[in-house]
Amino acid sequence: MERLEIKTEVEPKIVVENATGDLRIKGWGQREIRADAEGKNSISHTEEDGSLHIKCLRDCYMRVPNDAELEIVNVTGETLIKSVDGPIKIGTAAGSVTMKDTGELEIEQIGANFSGKQIDGDVNIKTTSGHVELRDVEGIVSIESIAGNFVQRGEAAGLTVKTAGDANLRFDPDSGESYHVEASGSILCRIPEESQAKIRLKSGAGSIRVKTFETSEAISDNEHEFTLGDGSSEITLAASGAVQLKTYSFTDSESFSFEFDLDKDFTGIADEITQQVTDQIEGQMEALNEQLNHLTIGLDKEHITKARDAAKKAERRVAAAQRRLERRVAKAQRKAVRQARKSHRHGRGADYGDFLAMVRGEEGSDPVGDAERRMVLEMVQDKKISVVDAENLLAAMEGRAGEEPSEELKTDQDGEAQ
Repeated sequence: MERLEIKTEVEPKIVVENATGDLRIKGWGQREIRADAEGKNSISHTEEDGSLHIKCLRDCYMRVPNDAELEIVNVTGETLIKSVDGPIKIGTAAGSVTMKDTGELEIEQIGANFSGKQIDGDVNIKTTSGHVELRDVEGIVSIESIAGNFVQRGEAAGLTVKTAGDANLRFDPDSGESYHVEASGSILCRIPEESQAKIRLKSGAGSIRVKTFETSEAISDNEHEFTLGDGSSEITLAASGAVQLKTYSFTDSESFSFEFDLDKDFTGIADEITQQVTDQIEGQMEALNEQLNHLTIGLDKEHITKARDAAKKAERRVAAAQRRLERRVAKAQRKAVRQARKSHRHGRGADYGDFLAMVRGEEGSDPVGDAERRMVLEMVQDKKISVVDAENLLAAMEGRAGEEPSEELKTDQDGEAQ
């Protein structure tokens, strides 16, 4: 086993010129690059123009700072990269490529499958000889050619994808963004029933199926267009085979409950989280600027410029982190509203719709009045909702979560048990 250890500065750029074998790269919080490979003289490195260039003749496992920027020229085996926030660029990867919790990606050629999850930035891939699966991309996805199938799940700020196989899509379209997928096989696309989109469907087989909460249509034609909501986003699906578009609710495969993924009242905590992040950012930037003012004393103009550029880059990163947090909280709030609406549509009580607006994040969490509390109790007594659902609803309305049920609900629960 040969080990390479190099201390680094802030946000190092690492260029892997050649990796003969598998390449594993994982980010960590230390200002050090550590690379291990089997065999003597299996790793070599040089430093050029502020970048570290590495060659590896065996399977290589590397630990790099989380904020590192990566450029990988060639890998003959499989590639796995995890927890690296900086931009990642890959030339040719002969084997499969797996990414998780990384920054933006740019890849020229992949010889097998690609899997990417929790990508913080755009994903640009020129060609891949296998399948592609993406989940939760905080940017625009652009893939010129996929030899296999394409799967998209979770977030995506936009899609421009062409695949020789089938496409299976499930995403929440963002307002003002464009989603265009072309497949030589068939396309199945699922979007939330509250989506706002102008939709164009094209089928070379003359087989189009549209299923929403309000309608279900089988269309024997090559093209079909319709609009959901205000049509603020654009979705175009074109396939040589069949095209299906379905709307879904977050409760389609779940029983109704106000116990969400994070078991939190998002309405109550959204502003608090945002303010905490803002305070941390401001404090960090003040400390950074103060350190820079001390460091620039006695430095030449070139070093001062580099220091200022690093500060600006750090500021952009923390601002991007804040925007990501705000988007995720907003999506969680929309999920809460959809769950409530779905329950109401399936007949859990005509009065339940009166409370939907109260769980919207944008309308705050004012104290609950006697009339509202009485209506909740009546819904429990009529068995339209459970005691747990009622308590979580009241918690969402009042900006609290995780507390014991109120005495009124306990009494009602005891009476129900009797």
